[in-house]
Amino acid sequence: MSEWSEKPLGELATIRVSNVDKKSLASEYPVRLCNYMDVYSGTYLDDEVEYMEATASAREIANFSLQTGDVVITKDSESPDDIGIPAVIDRTAGGLVCGYHLAMLRPEKSKVDPLFLLKQIETDAVRRFYLKQAAGSTRYALSTGTIEATPIKLVPLDQQRVVARILRTIDTQIEATEKLIAKQERVRAGLMQDLFARGVDERGRLRPPREQAPHLYHQTELGWLPLGWEVDALQNLATTDITYGIVQAGPHVLGGIPYIRTGDMSGESLDRDSLLCTTSAIAANFQRSRVQSGEIVIAIRATIGKALVVPAELDGANLTQGTARFAPNSKLDRRFSLRMLRCRQVELQITVHTKGTTFNEITLADLRTVIAPFPTKLGEQRQISETLDAIDKRLEKLRMERSKLLLQKSGLMQDLLTGKVSVAPLLESAAT
Repeated sequence: MSEWSEKPLGELATIRVSNVDKKSLASEYPVRLCNYMDVYSGTYLDDEVEYMEATASAREIANFSLQTGDVVITKDSESPDDIGIPAVIDRTAGGLVCGYHLAMLRPEKSKVDPLFLLKQIETDAVRRFYLKQAAGSTRYALSTGTIEATPIKLVPLDQQRVVARILRTIDTQIEATEKLIAKQERVRAGLMQDLFARGVDERGRLRPPREQAPHLYHQTELGWLPLGWEVDALQNLATTDITYGIVQAGPHVLGGIPYIRTGDMSGESLDRDSLLCTTSAIAANFQRSRVQSGEIVIAIRATIGKALVVPAELDGANLTQGTARFAPNSKLDRRFSLRMLRCRQVELQITVHTKGTTFNEITLADLRTVIAPFPTKLGEQRQISETLDAIDKRLEKLRMERSKLLLQKSGLMQDLLTGKVSVAPLLESAAT
């Protein structure tokens, strides 16, 4: 569109590549150091960030002191995907210095709005430019010349500010949602620990802790547990032997028998659409690792101990050597068994048994001997599951909101930062 132009970053900002290290020397001046991970993990940096305390020379302070409105990018990394990640200094009272492995960009504010520049550097077009230009084999870096040549699309300054404000608003919404998710995850972790240490009474309430009511507890191999709770090895809680699956699943075929790998277990649930399939003939040789709906798959390599329930659409699927099948017996409510495998007492034992040289794993023999706590009454198991289900539903709702916001942000960036749509009407709308 006619209001859009493109200029190299070097014409829009002063660019300086920092050489300030993390060392503290008595001959230098104390500073707060903005480091690589501060930029990599944050987009809007202010004085609430816990910056590292270090020292810098007078010359370094003069050259690399950061001001409100400066944009900082990661300059080099072991992965090309991690270079060119930007953050803006949203607010600082001073005394903040740009650290090593970073480049500081001081926008010429008569030409480009700092937040608009930040968002332009986040675009797919700039990401592709950096990936193409990155130099290195074991470590990748952006040269000063490459940073200066970064193509930045521009609209008039007043339109830039409107775009920046819109995108900042949705970033704020995403950040608030992520904080709520983090809070709920902390609540869930604390509740999980309490439920497997204290259990619930007949009204579904947490029992008082042992310090307050020692008569409600007894000593077990896993320490103090409520009366009516037992511990047993996982193998004794399974209907069949705990086993892993297909040694060599190939060739992959369409419409065959899906099989579950550790890489398929990175999320919160198993999804048939993401699974590879093997032939019926190969799967027929591994009937013992054929899973049924409601059973549990446990990762014994890579994400060791990660446990997910088999959904209805994966009934009859199979496993690979990196995953194990756990089919809970009549002592366990099926929903509770998943919670039990995720409790702290079980996770600690799995960690102790994990071993390996080229890759980490837990052997089936060790996994079978892991001891798990559980209430003997199925009703209490179900109450524990329902309590955790409620908080998981809240978490799932928040995660869906975050996904929706991220999708909305992606669409807005595509529309507002590329010239795909005219920004001028937004300016008119903001003025009314």
